[in-house]
Amino acid sequence: MRTTLTEARRDLLRRVPLFAACTDKELATVAALVDDIEVEPGEVVVEEGVPGRDSFIVVAGRAEVSLRGKVIARLEPGDFFGEMSLLTHRLRTATVTPITPMRLLVVELRNFMGLLEVGGVAKVMLRTVVERLRLAQDLSSTGG
Repeated sequence: MRTTLTEARRDLLRRVPLFAACTDKELATVAALVDDIEVEPGEVVVEEGVPGRDSFIVVAGRAEVSLRGKVIARLEPGDFFGEMSLLTHRLRTATVTPITPMRLLVVELRNFMGLLEVGGVAKVMLRTVVERLRLAQDLSSTGG
């Protein structure tokens, strides 16, 4: 039996913690909202101070998150980034640079709100955004 692109993408999504609670129907919806790309180490994916048009979900590989040139976090499979700029319509707050080859799911701005309407995705993203805001606040209060 031949696997369709949508089925293959749905199987890929099933392995991403952000979509763990999604039904097959919800995964099919998500599959229609995302594209996937591969990036190489050192290739900047998002850059601090630049307008954001996409959000990303890490499928494979690792990256560093830096703020004003200082590494503040690392991303690995299951993590996502770029959503804050889409939610606030502001410039990117940090730079993300792969340290290994990466496979990413890309959610364009026009599909982002649709993604938030799927299953528990919005709840997981909201919790993560709040944690990131707390980290940023801690960094700014300590001069980090």
